[in-house]
Parts: sequence; C-alpha cells; structure tokens
Amino acid sequence: MLGVLGLLTPELAAGPVISEFLASNRGGLKDEDGDTPDWIELYNPDPTPVNLEGWTLTDLATNPVQWRLPAIPLVPGGFLVVFASGKNRATADGPLHTNFRLDAGGEYLALVAPDGRVAAEFAPTYRPQYPGVSFGVSDATSVTVLPPDAPVRVSVPTNDSLGDRWRMPGFPDADWASGTGGIGYETAPADYAGLLGTDVGPAMSGRNGS
Repeated sequence: MLGVLGLLTPELAAGPVISEFLASNRGGLKDEDGDTPDWIELYNPDPTPVNLEGWTLTDLATNPVQWRLPAIPLVPGGFLVVFASGKNRATADGPLHTNFRLDAGGEYLALVAPDGRVAAEFAPTYRPQYPGVSFGVSDATSVTVLPPDAPVRVSVPTNDSLGDRWRMPGFPDADWASGTGGIGYETAPADYAGLLGTDVGPAMSGRNGS
C-alpha cells in the first residue's frame, strides 16, 4: 500500500491494529463500484490467525460498536483494507465498507475487540490529513540530527552580498550573533499543518555552530 506513514502512533495491543488509513482519497484505490472512497487498513502482528467476527471499527468514541466486521480470518502478518465509504457492506465474501466516512479535518478512529477492549485508536483525534496521503503507524527508528539546544550563529542580512557563501564549511561567522536552537523549524505536531503554505516573515540566515 503506497503512502506516507506518520509519527503519531495509536495505542496498540495484542491482536489486529489499524496500521494505516487514508482520509482524503483523491483518485487512488478504487472500490468495486469504481469509486475512490477513503480506507482503513488492518494488520495482524500476531503469530496466529485472528477471526475478525465481532471486531468493530468506529469514528465515535461514544459508540464503540458503530460498524461490525464479519467472520473473516486475518492471517499472521496479514493486511485487510476496509473502505470507509458509508456504504455499509459487511459480507465475508465481498469488499468491506463501513457505515461511516473519515473526516480529513481530523477525528477519533478506533478498532475495538469483541470484548470491548480498544485494540488501536487515534485519540482524541488524528491530525488533519493531506489529500492523497495516507497516515499510520511508523516502526522507524528516531534519529536526532540536530537537537533543539544545538549552538547556532545568526545574522539577518540587509542585502544579497553573502549569496550562498554562508552555507559553506569554514565560512567566517565569528561576528554573527550566537545562541542555541531551534531556528527555522517546529517541534510540535499540531504546528506543522498551520505553518505549511503560510508566510512566516523575512528570511533569516542561520548556521549550526558545531
């Protein structure tokens, strides 16, 4: 399944989980009607198969049994795509469709076990989604390239005389103002969506002081 995995990981437990979803399908995966509804992907990380009968998907925290899955076996390491189309189709021998659609602006989403245990959830809501870009669990290892308190030197240019020379190793920046980061980036997930595509003010030249 093509897509971009996000850094927001849902609460996970043993058994099937929501591994990925797409809340704004723009011409991607098609259903049996030729439509391109949103979708939710389930994954079984366990070494044994799981019968999905009685498991439910919901986008309402107040209604954990909003849509029930039929009796379908999910093999170890297996994936299952459920269309979040609102068409409400839950037969084991055909494509699956929830009775709700996903909100690209962000909402609650959960997979609930037959005993009422929340197996996976994005709570209180997943973040706003981009058209045609999927979102899900990331198993990547986090590597800090530049820590927030890294030493930096800063200069606000008054003209273009520096060109790109300030980017080169060994550039003489001893007379620049010094301090610590971060400069030019955000760290809070809630901030990134609001900053993209906006004018954040005059450009600032900054160098890592390593």
